[in-house]
Amino acid sequence: EEAAYFFQLSKMLLYEFSNRLSYNQIIIADLFSALLVILVRNMNRIENREQGTLLVGEKIEKILAYIRVNALDKERMKIENLADKFLMSASYISIFVKKHSGLSIQNHIIQYKIKLAEKLLMQSNLNIGEISFKMGFNDASHFNKFLKKHYGKSPLQFRSTFE
Repeated sequence: EEAAYFFQLSKMLLYEFSNRLSYNQIIIADLFSALLVILVRNMNRIENREQGTLLVGEKIEKILAYIRVNALDKERMKIENLADKFLMSASYISIFVKKHSGLSIQNHIIQYKIKLAEKLLMQSNLNIGEISFKMGFNDASHFNKFLKKHYGKSPLQFRSTFE
């Protein structure tokens, strides 16, 4: 069942690559992300069977879900607070997330913020200052630097590519 689901997502990804329709970059990123999560989940299942425990896969899924829900809350995203939430040490939670997901906690937070910024810029009528505030930046210039670092474009340039 999982293999069929994975195959279907792969077909959808291939379709998006082949047909350069509007918003295909977002769809491609989301589909690719879903494929990676399925792969990680299945790798964790294999690893868990070898270790005789189901806790690893469940714990990493809970941590990543918590990060997605709270990525914009600076206080909750502090390593110490994350570690406390999941009953781990601050040094070990970083190692644990990197080992079982392939990305650091900070990279997961950044990826979520990038996706949110994309969606807000493309699908909302909010101005750049409002989006900057929603994203948790002190001002629009910090948001501008963030997008330029990850896309090489300012928010206005990014938005204009989708209009």
